Amino acid sequence: MAVVSFGWRGAFVAMGLLSLAYVIVFFWKYRDPKEMHRRGKLKDSELAYIREGGAQDEDAPRPNPLANLGYVLKQRKVWGMSLGLGCAGYTQWMLLTWLPSYLQSEMGMSVMSSGLFTALPRLVAVAVEFIFPGWMLDHLIRLGKSGTAVRKAFIVAGMVLAMTVMGAAFTQDPAWALFWITLGTSGITISFCVTNSLPALIAPEGGVGATGSVMNSVNNIIGVSAPIVTGFVVQATGGFGAAFIVCGVILAIGIFFYTVVLGPIVQIPTAEERAAAKAAGI
Repeated sequence: MAVVSFGWRGAFVAMGLLSLAYVIVFFWKYRDPKEMHRRGKLKDSELAYIREGGAQDEDAPRPNPLANLGYVLKQRKVWGMSLGLGCAGYTQWMLLTWLPSYLQSEMGMSVMSSGLFTALPRLVAVAVEFIFPGWMLDHLIRLGKSGTAVRKAFIVAGMVLAMTVMGAAFTQDPAWALFWITLGTSGITISFCVTNSLPALIAPEGGVGATGSVMNSVNNIIGVSAPIVTGFVVQATGGFGAAFIVCGVILAIGIFFYTVVLGPIVQIPTAEERAAAKAAGI
């Protein structure tokens, strides 16, 4: 709608203003949980719930940033998580950048219609985000289910569901194409939501920032390749079918990283803790 009304430059300006509004609200409303607890605006039970969920102690001694980043980069878990998310991010970026063009060129939609239909999978994904990784995952863990098992099940199930985006390669019906793309987008959302909670759970003490930075950097590097690769594939094949198949293959590779390379979702010991355990023969 913004593109139709104000042109593509106006759309960028609108997105920039929305982002600025979010930043203002964030700095206005967000407070550190410990600060809120000291002010009496956060109950003891609420702070305990945050800590039980895997939050690390912010008062712990901070390691040397560069040494900490180097240590994080050596951890198999970090690479399993980061590359797994990157494989999901590839499809996410492909849909973000190419879906309107796909709907216009192969489904014959107008710019306005393609914008509206591009928003539909995202709207469904928002509902999925609240229901599954938002409520159901926490509910299962509260029932005593293994945190590793539940989180991995949601991530893998999300990646498998995301692979249904390949269905768009085998239809010329806009309704079916949107159905498969909506399912795929919902699956990516589930995997993204759960994975974004992992740095706080697996990072070594004082290394959440470094772990999250590595994860997001890898995801963005792989994601940036999606529009480029998709452009080459569409140009070479004359359509988007093969591009959707590529997404499915990369998602399958992501499942390997999540299941085999990541391993159990437990906190990585610090270098000092590993050295002490080795000296003690543990």
